[in-house]
Amino acid sequence: PFPRLMQEMDDLGMEFSAESHNNIYNMKMKCLASDQEAAFDIFRDILLQPAIEEQWIERVKMLLLTRVFPNQSVQATEIAQRVLRNTLYQNHPYRRQRFGTPDTVKGFTAAQVREVYEKFTRPNNCVIAVYGDIDPEKTEALLRKTLGGWEKGEIPKSFSVDEPLLTEPVDVELTNRQVRVNYRVAWRAISRQEKEDRHALSVMGTIIGATGWLHARLREGSAEYVYSVYGRPYTGDRAGHYFIETDFSPKDEKEVLAIIDGVVADIRAGKFTDEELETAKKMILCYDALGKKENANVVSGDAMSEMYGEGYDSDKLHYERIRNVTREDVVRVSKAIFDSPALRILVRPKAP
Repeated sequence: PFPRLMQEMDDLGMEFSAESHNNIYNMKMKCLASDQEAAFDIFRDILLQPAIEEQWIERVKMLLLTRVFPNQSVQATEIAQRVLRNTLYQNHPYRRQRFGTPDTVKGFTAAQVREVYEKFTRPNNCVIAVYGDIDPEKTEALLRKTLGGWEKGEIPKSFSVDEPLLTEPVDVELTNRQVRVNYRVAWRAISRQEKEDRHALSVMGTIIGATGWLHARLREGSAEYVYSVYGRPYTGDRAGHYFIETDFSPKDEKEVLAIIDGVVADIRAGKFTDEELETAKKMILCYDALGKKENANVVSGDAMSEMYGEGYDSDKLHYERIRNVTREDVVRVSKAIFDSPALRILVRPKAP
């Protein structure tokens, strides 16, 4: 029973969470090293005997239908996200929305949820990582004992497919009940498999990203056009994209769009200094280190790298490649991305 589970976890001071993403889902447990045997027993029960019951499924469906979907339908960023996914991806599963649609949510049952869970939750389809003040050999033996009865299964083939680029630019203009204009411009970019280019993409994104050129040209000094602006890559499975997003007053639309286009033109032309290049690389390494202050942060990233076949210790190679990114690398990747057709989405205030 749920109350009993929560009490057992509370007695141990144990934390547990689960989340899903575009390509994977994960479960995370945090406990004292001295309590790992008891905590692993609880983890095993949740993993192998989840209470996927109709009442809980109906509760989640109710929350999606009465709160999540209605909120998404009026949020400019969510509206732009739906357009982006449906336009940049025609064949790849990334064209789908994370929470589905009201019709698909209404249609599935607890039995179908359990079927999907049991189909994919198999030892031959996962990575288990344990970090902390532990004895590795004893911990491995404990895991083998705890999960020894977990049976392998046939894993469905990946739904990922190659996705062609847009053949021409696409402009989408929408209206919404709001007072500012939301703008998102996106290009198809680099997939997770394109390892060499990912590092140059990171450096490029840092030079022009929120705290780089975009911030300086749209927010600093007399250029007070926007409150927030950012550029962000999504390096997915066999497909990816890069987008810039901001919002502004309707009267500033022409100026803001021209400044963003100028940033794109300048990075393509390599109009950044050697100092900006080196600063971008140092920022990437610094923020990466700051994000790994706790075991929980490190274990998540390493487990994902292992899952994608890059190796749990791929950070060493990542750091080396970031340091070795050259001006030519940044310009090459910039041209490859920004020479492709762009998708421009403008969500404007609805006329009164």
